[in-house]
Amino acid sequence: MIYIDNRKLYCEIESYCKIMDDLIFQPLENKPEINQDKNLTKEEYSEEKNKIEDEILKCFDKVNNVEILSIALFIYRAVAKKKMYEDNLSYWTIKFKMCNYLFFMCLEYLKNSKRTLHVSFNDYYSIRNLFVLGYAILKHQIEYNEQFFKENKKELDEFYSYMEQISNTKGDLHSYKILNNNLRKYIESKNISEDKIRENALSQFSGQYICKSMLQNDTSWKQILKDNFSNPNDDIIIVSIYKSKKYNKKFCEFMEMFEASKCNNPSDPESDLIFSYIAKDLIFISKKILDDTQLAIETFMTWGQYENVIKYFFGTSINQKVLRDYNILMTYKVVDLLISNEYIVPMNNWRGALIPRIEISNYVEDKKQRNELGDIDILFYSENTQILYLIEYKNYQMLVSRLGDLGADISKVERENTSEKVKKRQQYISENVEKYVEMLFGKKYNIKDIKSIILTTKPCWHFYVNKSKDYIYMDWIEFENKILEKKL
Repeated sequence: MIYIDNRKLYCEIESYCKIMDDLIFQPLENKPEINQDKNLTKEEYSEEKNKIEDEILKCFDKVNNVEILSIALFIYRAVAKKKMYEDNLSYWTIKFKMCNYLFFMCLEYLKNSKRTLHVSFNDYYSIRNLFVLGYAILKHQIEYNEQFFKENKKELDEFYSYMEQISNTKGDLHSYKILNNNLRKYIESKNISEDKIRENALSQFSGQYICKSMLQNDTSWKQILKDNFSNPNDDIIIVSIYKSKKYNKKFCEFMEMFEASKCNNPSDPESDLIFSYIAKDLIFISKKILDDTQLAIETFMTWGQYENVIKYFFGTSINQKVLRDYNILMTYKVVDLLISNEYIVPMNNWRGALIPRIEISNYVEDKKQRNELGDIDILFYSENTQILYLIEYKNYQMLVSRLGDLGADISKVERENTSEKVKKRQQYISENVEKYVEMLFGKKYNIKDIKSIILTTKPCWHFYVNKSKDYIYMDWIEFENKILEKKL
């Protein structure tokens, strides 16, 4: 429920909201059927997509008040976003993406439409058709992204099911807290603690961006809450655009940065983060999407990942030093789990304290061969199994839904030639294992076998589907469980 002083405008918005309220909870309809018996080229995919978009624009021609509908779509994309965290994540992710896409298609229509005549239409059926076509666009995108993996349909479904399970699991590597006191002090001395990395990452954008921790104390934010026409308990804030003159410049620029007009194309995945919309001389803000956007932006900045998002809104690249520092921190978190559970790792002396070694490169003397084999991110010995493990740790970006590009996920891994490097590195160590163990650990161990582990922060489709006898693949959750259960 929203409240606006202008009674006519309030009633118009409410009439569309009632239609949306009915449609948003209806099952998804798989129409129109798209013939995809053969794999589509990028051009063929775009051609099919353009046909559906043309049908969507024709549907807007049959809506009585498209601008009011755009407000209802903005409100209900926020409703769907909230339901994602309360109900079935994958189902409501599609609903959110659908509302989001239709909202920005609506803006495209408003920008280009030359309609002047007012004709009375049955809005319910027009909007229902929009929902059907909106789902068709998303379904088409999913099928295009997954078309090359049809022979792995079972594994693909299992992978996405596992990804959803992982996303709802507390205690991922990002949130892991280092237990070893010496290691914690060492990390703080090197200014690579999570707080320090976040501070360095956000400082680059301090003139443009208001971070989550500062927003609640921002005077303009407090004023906007006072100026809000809507029920304070509702997600949507509504204020007159004329009152924005009272807000400070930085706050206004922050709001404009994530305003609907910032979207370049309705298909842009970055559009998910847009939380404000100006229409009918009113500013609409979704508190839920604002909160999620700040969390996402600050997380991406700290991780040094999702560079496309930072470029989209800030017009600049990820800070490479932040990316490097965060990857070092994550590697130390992995090694902390090992030493906290009495696995043996090579150590360095730092101010009289023993600090675990990571990214070991001096096992190879020849510089050319060192570049070919790469560092050993983590080396550890298990007294339980008498196995020497070489870990290749990868902090890849996680695909967040079935709309993600699996092909890009795979090509990134193949470009790095990770599997071949891991295989060659293990072979190199195996040829003179006693020498390298004594050199790196400072003592001898009874080693019955040598195994390589490719460890990723989140599940990676390439390694998930391409099982290999040359290495063990695990994501963090699986790896942590095996360490805690002493299965390695």
